[in-house]
Amino acid sequence: MKRKIDLKALVPYLGLIAIILIFSIASGNELLSSRNIKVIINQMLIIMIGALGSSFVLAIGKLDFSLGSLVGVTATVGCLVSKSFGILPALLAVLVIGALTGVLIGGLHALFQLNPFIISITILFMYRGLTWILNKDSSIALPFSMYQYDKLSYRVVIALLVFVIVYILFNKTKFGKYCKAVGSGEMAALQSGVPVNQVKVIAYSISGLFGGLCGLLSLIKSGTSFTTTGQMFETEVLIALVLGGMPLSGGLRQG
Repeated sequence: MKRKIDLKALVPYLGLIAIILIFSIASGNELLSSRNIKVIINQMLIIMIGALGSSFVLAIGKLDFSLGSLVGVTATVGCLVSKSFGILPALLAVLVIGALTGVLIGGLHALFQLNPFIISITILFMYRGLTWILNKDSSIALPFSMYQYDKLSYRVVIALLVFVIVYILFNKTKFGKYCKAVGSGEMAALQSGVPVNQVKVIAYSISGLFGGLCGLLSLIKSGTSFTTTGQMFETEVLIALVLGGMPLSGGLRQG
């Protein structure tokens, strides 16, 4: 028996091919030039890392709109720390800030049943203000010594490492199964013995952790911390996740 081709599943890919062809012709083949492809890949890798981290939050049926502001504040903190202490302390600082932000969102939601969407929006405005204060309504240049880390090969290795970690956690561990169970039905998961509150906190912590990493990578890529760094990043991540097949309702993909 021949397997039928799912035309509905092919529509996004056909649409992507059509868009590439149209803009390639309109730009005189500049779209597919090596320089432009390198720029696209550079930006894609950072969004990919953010999306991989946020996949756990989406799996439990929640959203995190603090990611963009988190990228902005961690980029600024990373820049300030790197000026005095170098790359490793800067990396540690952004990861800690990101993880603690996730703990804050997940913890408030789990302990007080506050809407995580509202919490993340509140943190978005708080971090935007903090980024503006730290940058003194201007920008901060990255130390010259940090430019040695602005290499595509480094970002590719980091993105692949994050992918492997997330793939294992999401598909090969109890935690990944718990995330899907919570997203499919929180009450049913709770009655089945799933530690729902812990799963929520860890999911947001992972999202924040990789969000902080995205902040440092964005800083190294641009060479400067701006008050607007990370704006709309959370939207780009959400679009990437939805187009990649993650259901907004949480749980497993249907169909």
